[in-house]
Amino acid sequence: MTSYLDKLVPNKDYIEARGPMGNIHYKRPGLFAIKQKKETNQYKVKKIGMICGGTGITPMLQIIEEICVNSKDKTQVSMIFGNVSIDDILLKPELEQIRQKYDNIHIRFIIDKKPTDGREW
Repeated sequence: MTSYLDKLVPNKDYIEARGPMGNIHYKRPGLFAIKQKKETNQYKVKKIGMICGGTGITPMLQIIEEICVNSKDKTQVSMIFGNVSIDDILLKPELEQIRQKYDNIHIRFIIDKKPTDGREW
């Protein structure tokens, strides 16, 4: 998937994506229960990929925090968190602290507009 996405041409190519629909519950290390309509399916995972932007950080952070509070949970998390500018990144200090403290949590910040005030990015 990554190599495919890497070959896409900005402003020309596109993908359609949508996340899981339904009620998602992180039950225990690496185990999700997803309820759609009247059916609940369980999924056992070792790695979780997350893509979010802006206030979409909220449900992602809930899962990340659940993983962090359980020292036995070694589920790997890779998250891309997109925002318009550096100043728009919600909870940046908290997310920086999480990614520095936990080896299994990988967070990449991306922005649409580079800083105009000389800040490094």
